[in-house]
Amino acid sequence: MKTGWLILLLALASCGPQSSDEASADLNYDIADDDGAGALPPVSDGDIARASLVDVAEIVAAYEANELTAQRDYEGRWLAVEGTIDSVSSDFGDEPVIHLSADVLPTPSIRLAAGFEQQALDVKKGDRVTFLCGRIKSFMGSPRLSECQLVLENMVAGIREN
Repeated sequence: MKTGWLILLLALASCGPQSSDEASADLNYDIADDDGAGALPPVSDGDIARASLVDVAEIVAAYEANELTAQRDYEGRWLAVEGTIDSVSSDFGDEPVIHLSADVLPTPSIRLAAGFEQQALDVKKGDRVTFLCGRIKSFMGSPRLSECQLVLENMVAGIREN
């Protein structure tokens, strides 16, 4: 019987608290690396030129019509996503999350790429913005865009010309 208790104690000890780095990595697993592909390289002028300009309402409508088709159509390409900010907050790992206005719950979310987190400080509810995003997934039926960065208006004009 003592052996059983010893094994139980050892098992519980191995499940002890994680370091903050390990916990943060677990919480953010599907934000930047949910398909095992790793972080995207920095955005180039060519990526911007090839980006598809799309309003968040169009993405939401596509996901509501058929989530699988929408995922197939949008994944794997750069998207310049236009929308109005509904809220700016942080997730469990204190990473910024920007929600865009839409007629669905949960609202579509934007996760900023590494090195661009400070851009969340430059926007507020009601701002009309464009984000260049490298990844899109569905979370509870709502689009979740990641590897994003805020696009300046002069860059958006270049995307519209293409």
